[in-house]
Amino acid sequence: MNKRVKAVIADYAVITAGSAIFALSVNWVFAPLHLVAGGFTGLEIIIKHLTSGIFSGGVPIWLSNIALNLPIFIAAYILRGREFVGKTLFSTAACTLFLWAIPQMAPMGDDMVLSIIYGTVLSGVGIGLVFTRYATTGGTDMAGALIQLYRKHWHMTTIMGVLDILIVIAGAVVFGLSNALYAIVSIAGTTVISGRIQEGVRFAKSVYIISDKNDEIAEYIDRSLDRGVTYIEAIGYHTGQHRHMLYTVVNKKELGLLKYKVSVVDKDSFMIVGDVREVFGEGWQIPGKQMY
Repeated sequence: MNKRVKAVIADYAVITAGSAIFALSVNWVFAPLHLVAGGFTGLEIIIKHLTSGIFSGGVPIWLSNIALNLPIFIAAYILRGREFVGKTLFSTAACTLFLWAIPQMAPMGDDMVLSIIYGTVLSGVGIGLVFTRYATTGGTDMAGALIQLYRKHWHMTTIMGVLDILIVIAGAVVFGLSNALYAIVSIAGTTVISGRIQEGVRFAKSVYIISDKNDEIAEYIDRSLDRGVTYIEAIGYHTGQHRHMLYTVVNKKELGLLKYKVSVVDKDSFMIVGDVREVFGEGWQIPGKQMY
């Protein structure tokens, strides 16, 4: 099995796991407690409640998920093409399947605070895992991308934020202000957690090194750490001396090894370490052409 096939399998395995965890947060926390935490999921919880007097138990969330997402995906396919839909179609299908398969219950009972904590963590982790593979769970993400086609001056996050706010307001009308305030807390927490997970996959450290033994350190970075290293021409301000400065990007584990090596090779060296939010390219994750 070649690396590309393994990478594709890994992508879809992570998306499947993330979709399952997200569905768990919906069926075990948000739906039972009527917490409309934005997105199409929040809208589906409202639909289920409003139709409970018409159908026994109301329209199932998984069914509403299909009904709401299907026209969005059809529009996306027509307007943006198959490549745009990409992995998100698989993620949405997997999420729908898990929403159907996972029984709806409230393991934490009526303890709203504990439920919010666990629901937010599950939701953030699930969405974060899906995001790391350049997919989304569909819903307002995809709808926002389509709206942006006609309102190009609107930022994507602004569109999604407005859609989520409208859904939360609808939830406040149906379930009360208290539930809506809890939902807002959950939205904020989910955003932070999913963002941290997404950053963690590509989080790295940039390192600048000034040393009299650059060649030995560069050879260690290249051969032992298997990372690229670049010579940068530098001139000392006070001495006017021309010398090379090393630049490289490593992960957290490699940073510890590099710091130790540099300290052993040249105790008088000068090292600057900075945070890198994302790294793409050879030796790191290769980005997809589209987020969706």
